[in-house]
Amino acid sequence: MTDPGQLDAQYGSDERLQTRIDTHRLYGLGDPDVFADITRQLLERGPAPTSVLDVGAGTGGWYRAIRRVVADNPEYVGLDRSAGILERLQRETAGDPRAHIVLGDAQELPFDADRFDWVGCHFMLYHVPDIQRALSQAWRVLRPGGLLACATNGAHAYRELGEIGQEVREALGLGPAALESVSHRFSLENGAGFFPEPPERIVRPGGFLFPNAEAAVRYLDSGPLRYHLGGAGGDEALYGRALQLAHDAISARIRADGLFRVHSVGGFFVVRKSLTDA
Repeated sequence: MTDPGQLDAQYGSDERLQTRIDTHRLYGLGDPDVFADITRQLLERGPAPTSVLDVGAGTGGWYRAIRRVVADNPEYVGLDRSAGILERLQRETAGDPRAHIVLGDAQELPFDADRFDWVGCHFMLYHVPDIQRALSQAWRVLRPGGLLACATNGAHAYRELGEIGQEVREALGLGPAALESVSHRFSLENGAGFFPEPPERIVRPGGFLFPNAEAAVRYLDSGPLRYHLGGAGGDEALYGRALQLAHDAISARIRADGLFRVHSVGGFFVVRKSLTDA
């Protein structure tokens, strides 16, 4: 997904992103703390960092994990393109002199070369118009010997939610989906090909188990449903109908199966920058 309007529909406010985070915590399958897992995996591969860049920092999930897991207090720089989302992270880090929050673009990082020990690009590269450039920029600012980590989903993550989105489109007379699932752009299956050097791949099973339709609809309302509706998602009257249709479709699945299960696989790539690659 490269349309900024569609991107803002999913991540334009910290409330929508927090709904996603809460859904993973309450209904997620597997270990929900992917950011702590990433941090521990990086620590197993080298010394603790003195500086970390979090590209697409969002509401600060990786910031909090670093502060919990890393014994020393490394410099943390969080960058995001959304000023609305960064407001929350700025408030949270206001008392932390080692944390700095920057409004910026992953494709044009405003930092010197060889600046950071760790660079992370988590659950955001599939939204970037030029993925290759974003990774080249991350590589540029990574110090030789440093580690780059990039979390993402499998190409067919959350398939059942996509099916609900398609059912809603058809019920509204909108026809086949106008947009592919965004995860296919940078996934666990194809993401390795974007890196300047071959990365390791760590796979983490996931998904959701929803006991009621309301919980699933809250997640869809945080952005995915508007994404599935494409340009029609801006029509508020139609969108209200879409929410009800989604609720009805999920309720029907729960009546049939006793719950609504959403399958997904996630994970992350890790690669070290060679000491000779300056």
